[in-house]
Amino acid sequence: MSSLEVAINNRRSVRKFTGDVVDRKDIERILAAAIRAPSGGNRQPWRFVVVSNKAILGSLRDAIIRGTDALPKTLAGVDANRIAMLQNRFMAYSLFFADAPVAIFAFCDSAGSAVKETFSSRRMSSAEVERESGYVEVQSVAAAIENLLLMAHELGYGACWMNPPFFAREEISRVLEMPPPLRLIAIIPLGRPAESPAPSQRKPLDRVTRFID
Repeated sequence: MSSLEVAINNRRSVRKFTGDVVDRKDIERILAAAIRAPSGGNRQPWRFVVVSNKAILGSLRDAIIRGTDALPKTLAGVDANRIAMLQNRFMAYSLFFADAPVAIFAFCDSAGSAVKETFSSRRMSSAEVERESGYVEVQSVAAAIENLLLMAHELGYGACWMNPPFFAREEISRVLEMPPPLRLIAIIPLGRPAESPAPSQRKPLDRVTRFID
């Protein structure tokens, strides 16, 4: 098995971290790996904000808590049990980034996309433009995040790919001074792992693959 296969197979989503400081040079190596990812038209739409300031991380966590508490109003008309399930999930899986030594916020910059400009010129709605353009920029940022996670693992760090709660995106972006058209795609807490998660189950290859010879 190659070293790359070992890294891919052994990487885990880590949600508990030691208090060890993450070396700035290691962060730069991790991000240098991220920006080597492929991107549509080589536009490189990824933008990263690295936060180790505990006060700022705490304020972002508080924004998610406030948004979670306000979900019954935000989602008026949605089944109460469904809302309660979402609240429990957000409280369990959306706050731990503030306890990590570092959190990396991955944004997508869709300004100037030739694909989107072409479709927009046809007077399509923003939702139609996103659909027809194939989310090119978001796919590119996702590729960069995967590189980031693998490099972090290679350097002995734990990390987790977090999808930010939809209701907190705007406030998080405002606090980090990342205005539209920049869009928050993911939060990646980073640090020395304080846990060793078991491997998650994967569907067999033959269930998700079809060969056409």
